[in-house]
Amino acid sequence: EDFYFSLEEKAAVLGSAMTSALKKSRDLSSTQEERREFTENAPDMMSGKLREWYDTYHQKWLSNNPERKLFEKDLEKKRYTEWIADMLRIHSYKNEKALFKNMQLCSVSNIKNEILFLPFGKGESKKNDFKFAILSGSPLEIIGAAVTYSIARCTGKGAYLIAKKLFPDGVPDTFEDYLKSLSLQKA
Repeated sequence: EDFYFSLEEKAAVLGSAMTSALKKSRDLSSTQEERREFTENAPDMMSGKLREWYDTYHQKWLSNNPERKLFEKDLEKKRYTEWIADMLRIHSYKNEKALFKNMQLCSVSNIKNEILFLPFGKGESKKNDFKFAILSGSPLEIIGAAVTYSIARCTGKGAYLIAKKLFPDGVPDTFEDYLKSLSLQKA
């Protein structure tokens, strides 16, 4: 499901959209048995059979769960091409390069009753100092505030422009500081 919002959107609306998206997401990770079989049967890195082995296990992994068909190469490529075309049309970009020029990325996961936010940026290491989590049952205003804060914490070319629009006086050091400025408390 795709959602499009302006930078001025209310936190409760953002929180509602995030909650909806998380409810529709699926866990397609490998089972312990799949991981064990995958590693036990892995060839030596120098054997030259690595690609063949990977393709075999990837195909088996796809067939173990019908929802994993999402990761078939042809379907992924088709969805990506359609998504790019829609984004270019909706946002009036001239080409794919212009679309991605100042795009921000924040990974969001719902794990063990916590929503984990991982803002990223171009050239950033995997360390990610700005990750934070909130409880899954938090009020929509808190979830929406977390969305806003995580976007402002992205780094890379153009990120400062978005952060400046969202936080004209500067991005708070922590999510808790941001909630205090809104007179909200983390659940």
